[in-house]
Amino acid sequence: MCLLLGAALVALTGGGPRPGETMREDEAVAQVMSAARRIVAAGELRDVGGGYAFMPCDSSDGPPYQVTMHLTFAVPEDDRRLDTVVDRLVADGWVPGADDSKLSDDGVIALLDRPDATTGFATAKLYGECRVGGDHRRDDPAWTEVDF
Repeated sequence: MCLLLGAALVALTGGGPRPGETMREDEAVAQVMSAARRIVAAGELRDVGGGYAFMPCDSSDGPPYQVTMHLTFAVPEDDRRLDTVVDRLVADGWVPGADDSKLSDDGVIALLDRPDATTGFATAKLYGECRVGGDHRRDDPAWTEVDF
């Protein structure tokens, strides 16, 4: 009976950490990587590059940390404000913020920006939850490149 209830709890909660609990590094990376892959697929992004690092959540440079990922991607010249990309992400379940370039889903915040419409590229910065308890002050390498 206990085994059955335990299996039901894992099935309902997904087996991962609950809100407020500390996340392991691999869970935090998986959270942001999953969100990034969804953004790339749903936004139909091309020529994507990027990477991530563990960043402190406050100015003390110590725990808690969050995974921060930066992506660059090509966008058509006629999508100056990234409206098409944002519309696709909202259709995929991302929730827009007060500013259309800020979206959130499943604990991850994504900020989209096209600082120079003449370059044909834009950026997405993803921020995971501030729940990683390990010490990342001396990470080497601090930045991990990701292939999409």
